[in-house]
Amino acid sequence: MTQPEWQRAAPRARKLPSNPNLEQLKTQAKEILKFHKSGDTSCCDVLSTLEVFDGKSSQQILTSTVSLQQVQHAVANQYDLSNWATLVQTVSMLDGKSSETIDPVNEFVDQMLIDAIRSGASHIYFEPYEFNYRVRYLTDGEIHTVATPTVELGPKIAAKMKSDASIEADNNSTSATGRFPIRLSKTKSIHVRVYVLTTTFGEKITARILDPAVATVGFEQLGIEPSPLKSLRAALTARRGLIFF
Repeated sequence: MTQPEWQRAAPRARKLPSNPNLEQLKTQAKEILKFHKSGDTSCCDVLSTLEVFDGKSSQQILTSTVSLQQVQHAVANQYDLSNWATLVQTVSMLDGKSSETIDPVNEFVDQMLIDAIRSGASHIYFEPYEFNYRVRYLTDGEIHTVATPTVELGPKIAAKMKSDASIEADNNSTSATGRFPIRLSKTKSIHVRVYVLTTTFGEKITARILDPAVATVGFEQLGIEPSPLKSLRAALTARRGLIFF
């Protein structure tokens, strides 16, 4: 009898199978639960990714109570995804299926951009690596991870950002730049400047968020005292010289 794929896989699978099927993944989770209930230790490598089993032996795992929800979480962990809901969303994106007419990858990227603007982030980094992919925000000088889509989505995310920024899809240079606006209301728009850098594992995208309203702040809003501000204005009108701060 041929072993299921999850039994043949390493304890920590790093990549979703080609053309992943959600029904197959659901069946996989049910099979793992069945093997656990039967006392078969072949399911322990998968279940050991759960925090509740950290440092426990196979026998301890088998004697613990496990729900289908926990098994689904363990399956998601096998593919370096945080939970079952994220795995389902990822499979939906890869299949190009959505309950709405909007492309799921486009919707994901647009949501990342809007969330970044709302959180006050100045940069978004879409970063591909050999076995994983992450999206990070730079906010108030600190970088933090906000999403970890599967690595297979990297090319689609890059294609979406390049399309929005009017960067040619077949651009073979190691780097490219472009920009596009995001209209928040009838009177307010945010500009996004896109930098594309080709790396060993795919195209890394850096999106810089530019608010024109912030860019036009005057000297008075910078907090400069009246006396040095007067000297600064005088220095700026000079035909030559340097200004040191």
